[in-house]
Amino acid sequence: MNSGLAHSEGSNFPFTVGIPVRNGMPWLRDSINSLQAQTFTDFEVLVILDGPDPESRAYLETISGLHLRVLEQPPLGLVPTLNRLLVEVTTPWLVRQDADDISYPHRMQRAQDAIRTYPDAGMIYSQARYYSAGRAVGCFRSSLGSPAELRRTVQSGQLLSICHSSAVLHVARTRAAGGYRAIPFAEDADLWWRMALLYDLHCIREPLVGFRQNDASVSARNLRAQQLSGLYVQYLLLSFLWGLP
Repeated sequence: MNSGLAHSEGSNFPFTVGIPVRNGMPWLRDSINSLQAQTFTDFEVLVILDGPDPESRAYLETISGLHLRVLEQPPLGLVPTLNRLLVEVTTPWLVRQDADDISYPHRMQRAQDAIRTYPDAGMIYSQARYYSAGRAVGCFRSSLGSPAELRRTVQSGQLLSICHSSAVLHVARTRAAGGYRAIPFAEDADLWWRMALLYDLHCIREPLVGFRQNDASVSARNLRAQQLSGLYVQYLLLSFLWGLP
């Protein structure tokens, strides 16, 4: 349902930043602050609160200076929330960002430039850096290459490494590829290989996203399940390439 917070139709914007939120505080504050600090400001922000989250809702009610739309729903989980973002968005492109990650100040300008340069792309993404991470330092390991090289990588049976919060998805093409499938902790890796086989993927070779890795993060708390899901996604890719049911 609509929350009654600031609402903007979005159709006049080139893209929407989509943020799924479940118990988002205190990290959500940094995430929203990073959007308020963008050098390019002609975009909408769509937040979906997945389950009761009065603290995040109260914080979002204080936000000004953003074209913000907030929806609330019963707790459905991440994959249904991601697919709802693809349904609710009213712009042709969806910029992904998680509630505990940040966009660097020039990210939206770089996204807009890339959209204009590659209007036929299925997805645009950038490199990313770990931040506020305690023991983790350095860059997220991102697959680099031209669209043809990325496609050949997938055709060889290898999965792509792309930081989810760095992705800029063409909404209609992502829907046509089947959207997100119910593979816990690896729904993004499963989408990347399907998108790469159908459309061009363009990489911005610059870190534009700060990716938070901490002991409370989903990946840290579910490392073994995430590894098993990654193996399953590999199995799905190889099954597809080898024509197996």
